[in-house]
Amino acid sequence: ITCPEDVTIGNDIGLCSAVFAYEILSNDNCSDVTPVQTSGLASGSVFPLGTTVNIFVVTDASGNESTCSFTVTVEDTEAPTITCPEDVTIGNDIGLCSAVYDYVVEGLDNCMGTVICIQTEGIASGDAFPLGETLNTYEVTDDAGNTSTCSFTVTVEDTETPMITCPEDITIENDLGLCSAVFDYDLTANDNCDGETIDQILGLEAGEEFPVGTTINTFVVTDASGNTSTCSFSVTVEDTEAPNALCQDVTLSLDENGVASIVTFDGSSFLINAGSNDNCDDESVVDLAITVTQSVFTCDDLIDAASTDIVVSLTATDAAGNESECDATVTIKDDTAPTITCPEDVTIGNDIGLCSAVFAYEILSNDNCSDVTPVQTSGLASGSVFPLGTTVNIFVVTDASGNESTCSFTVTV
Repeated sequence: ITCPEDVTIGNDIGLCSAVFAYEILSNDNCSDVTPVQTSGLASGSVFPLGTTVNIFVVTDASGNESTCSFTVTVEDTEAPTITCPEDVTIGNDIGLCSAVYDYVVEGLDNCMGTVICIQTEGIASGDAFPLGETLNTYEVTDDAGNTSTCSFTVTVEDTETPMITCPEDITIENDLGLCSAVFDYDLTANDNCDGETIDQILGLEAGEEFPVGTTINTFVVTDASGNTSTCSFSVTVEDTEAPNALCQDVTLSLDENGVASIVTFDGSSFLINAGSNDNCDDESVVDLAITVTQSVFTCDDLIDAASTDIVVSLTATDAAGNESECDATVTIKDDTAPTITCPEDVTIGNDIGLCSAVFAYEILSNDNCSDVTPVQTSGLASGSVFPLGTTVNIFVVTDASGNESTCSFTVTV
């Protein structure tokens, strides 16, 4: 009887065994003999993992027998399988620069037994994964020492926008003597991950001079991942400072119509001193709106015959509506002389039979403020008998303020 040599084979794929076929050879000098298996598994059987001893005996017709044996050793040469999750990208947990992630890694083997699965790289399931990419590697080992590995990545992206808080809108008054106000402010910004930056895209920096009016201040905060947030607030500076109006006294002469008007002097700006100013305009004397309690004066304002002092109040208003008052003394005087008109020089003939002639004439006079009557200082009155020759007639007119005018003419007979 002849048995095969001892043999070692690998398991059939996916099984913890192997089908093995073999042949036992036998012969006898006198009779046909058939081997009988006394131990082991028949040829073509499924041999389990490990070593199977196969024993055969052959007996001839005379009772003589022989035996042989061999072993079939089945080794587990198939690596276990291991399944990792797919690569995954997740967002950060709110308020954190990381994310908790749960996953399952499965290991299977063709043979029943202990399968040891260990993590050789990365972070365990259920732990917090940091921002960025984490490579996770696992190895599975079966009882036969066969191993397999798998890997996957967990990428955590920062999807949370940073926070930024601006001050409330504010209204402040101008700084004394300026058309602006220095204003200091604070703003706060934070992010779930460190590394945010703040940029001002509109407005003025804290501690700078804010002009009268409204200034919009806008800020943007950007984190390391490029997420942004913005906030804005306004600083309104109101001009609450009154202009500095300085009045100056003036003297006005009544014109030929008995009128003096400060309106004719560029509004009423001649009543305000050039030293007047406003915090918001270097040329404020021109730009200030000026009003006065009285702007037109007439002869009726003359109390004294020569001149009268009248106190007027002046109000200067700047562009913001702030007002300032001062008083100016306007001296009204009548220095316009009255008018008087004499006839032209005249030559006349004597009245018939006389060495003289009667001549009548008219003297015209007028004054801007009062009634005036001409007074003859030389010559003959109208309707008088003018003698042969030349008579000089002189008239003078004087108004209530003492202004006077004269005229003269000759009557030649």
